[in-house]
Amino acid sequence: MIGAALERAKLAPERIDEVFMDNVLPVHALEAQNLKRGVVALCIGGGEATAIAIERVVRG
Repeated sequence: MIGAALERAKLAPERIDEVFMDNVLPVHALEAQNLKRGVVALCIGGGEATAIAIERVVRG
């Protein structure tokens, strides 16, 4: 599932800093760890899931 999300977003796995599972606030977690990119994976039950790749933009 995560690999498919990365492929669909045209992101190389080596460009991802962290993968977050379930109900984590990914942008806050990236900020707290001073990371730029992450993937959030969510199980929605019944054998289904979704994932999203995010990138934190830092000003300055």
